[in-house]
Amino acid sequence: MIAELEEKFGSLIKQIDMVDIVSFDIFDTLLLRPFVHPYDVFEYLSVYYNESMYKDLRIKAEEKARNVYNSKEDISLDNIYEFLPNKYIKFKEAEEKFEKQILTVNNEILLLFNYVKSLNKRIIIVSDMYLNKDFLEKLLIEKGFCGYEELFVSSEVGYRKSSTNMFKYICKKTRY
Repeated sequence: MIAELEEKFGSLIKQIDMVDIVSFDIFDTLLLRPFVHPYDVFEYLSVYYNESMYKDLRIKAEEKARNVYNSKEDISLDNIYEFLPNKYIKFKEAEEKFEKQILTVNNEILLLFNYVKSLNKRIIIVSDMYLNKDFLEKLLIEKGFCGYEELFVSSEVGYRKSSTNMFKYICKKTRY
């Protein structure tokens, strides 16, 4: 197993061996979407529900939510749907359901994840995402990613990965 991992991940295996905590992202790392851009999900829902305006309205609602809730570095799906007409409320659940259906396991990263677990390393998962933590935890378990210590979701903690605030928050919470 280690030879296969070293072949796929090279020096990353040696780096993992030297650290106490290993962090993974969810989207396009642990789990893969079959779309080029995350907004393609909205396009699919527009077509599926025959609501041609949904994609543009959803994108604009997210922009409005980010402007209104600018005291936080990230926003939630609930925040976004505050800025959509009520007739689109069913799309909120549809977004989650569709994400659950389309996301597939990145088997190479699952192999790496399980290797890290076998070393009894502390594993955290950090994601910039408007979907809520509870939904993502259930999704990760369903897809085979369990045994991690903590999941940090930007929409829940209010900080994004690109920010030193997220890093500081994680260090404080993990007591690292």
